[in-house]
Amino acid sequence: MAMGAILAGVGVGVVSAMFQQAGFSLVGIQSIAVGTALGVLLLGMTSLAHASRTAWFAVAIACCCAIATQHIWLYNMAMASRADEIRRKPAAELFRPGWSEESLFDYLSAEAEPWRVGLWLVDGCLLTIAAVVIVNRRHKMNAQVESVDGRKTSCKSSA
Repeated sequence: MAMGAILAGVGVGVVSAMFQQAGFSLVGIQSIAVGTALGVLLLGMTSLAHASRTAWFAVAIACCCAIATQHIWLYNMAMASRADEIRRKPAAELFRPGWSEESLFDYLSAEAEPWRVGLWLVDGCLLTIAAVVIVNRRHKMNAQVESVDGRKTSCKSSA
């Protein structure tokens, strides 16, 4: 299940980063949508694996992978854009040496202004909360259902 959670997180992270790169990044709404998609993917994987519950560590792994993938994807796109700029205007490298070959840590450090860090934290929290709510809601629905003679029926009495 952990490998599936990693793959789901990376896949959702790439799609989310593509939307961000295209300019369709609505703060909050995209995070909730990504978390919802991640939660649904995890539930689908749980169902395909015939498991009774989605492990909470799988949700945490998937969320961390989605967030890390978003940042890495956007970093790679920024470096590709900078390299294109250097190819078009070689003189730009004179004023910013190494600008197009910055490491991920240096790039994130330069981008880490207090308001951006706040947005990153809100983004990560909303994504995680949405995934947990989807998975938790499904577990609550499963808790209300019991197996009788191989059929699933509601626990509530109809008297």
